[in-house]
Amino acid sequence: MKKVVSVGVLNVDVLLYVNEFCKPDGENAVNDFSVCSGGQAGNIAAGLGKLGKKAFFFGNIGEDSHTAMLKKDFDACNVDYSFAKNIDKPNNSAYCLIDKTGERMLYVHNNTDFSACDFSDELLRDAEFIVFSSIIKDDVVDLYVDIARRAKEKGIKIAMDPGNILAKLGFEKLKPLLELCNIIFPSLGEAEMLVGSLDSINKLTDIVPHVLVTCGKDGIRYFQKEKEMQHFLAKPFKENRKIVDSAGAGDCFAAACVAGLMDNKNVEDSIVFALLASKLSLAKKGARAMPSVEEINEFDLE
Repeated sequence: MKKVVSVGVLNVDVLLYVNEFCKPDGENAVNDFSVCSGGQAGNIAAGLGKLGKKAFFFGNIGEDSHTAMLKKDFDACNVDYSFAKNIDKPNNSAYCLIDKTGERMLYVHNNTDFSACDFSDELLRDAEFIVFSSIIKDDVVDLYVDIARRAKEKGIKIAMDPGNILAKLGFEKLKPLLELCNIIFPSLGEAEMLVGSLDSINKLTDIVPHVLVTCGKDGIRYFQKEKEMQHFLAKPFKENRKIVDSAGAGDCFAAACVAGLMDNKNVEDSIVFALLASKLSLAKKGARAMPSVEEINEFDLE
């Protein structure tokens, strides 16, 4: 089995559940809270591992009271983190407020400290995909381009889930990395940050073969160069399920889509599979809510 490497951030997530978000200078009660493993790259690696892929994480693992939890959760999902760079700093953390509709607000504390030189060539051996995701780092584009070029020389495919942090850099600054990508998963808001509006999506499709824009309740819009946009909607829940938490749903979609492609599904079938997975993740709390393949297949048959 070929490997897939998720590159980016591992976080300690502090989840705060509230009825509604505060307005400036306001105050609301916290109904519930939890501390769990998160971070975009960590979530994607864990999701891929849970779907049976040979998943590796590359990024930082810090040293604090949460390190054992982060490693234990990776172990539970069969994620190899032996190539991660260990640092003598606290782990990255994210503070996520989630309202009663499942919408979220996110604040992050960053201790990212790795370079392209820390990314071992051994990670490229027998790899099929490298998946890049958002990090706060001044030289992030150069760092990711260096790794991506090394991967492309070996015929490895590049996927990217940019997140707000990378999308905010803008199209021109991110272009050297986009040109190396086979597939990207921006949210609607991130796509608009990059190209202004979907009317200008050709700026992305001219250089990225597969652009999958995640649109929340409106599903996925799939764009290719000089082809009609394809629109995919998520399967609705029956009354026995409800949305409780949207944290990590985009990461779940990206992981499941890459897993589908690794199973030799075409992009369209991979989107359908990933929508089923990400929809099911909404019914669980936390950013590591990837369902099993069996749960996805059962949901598909409902």
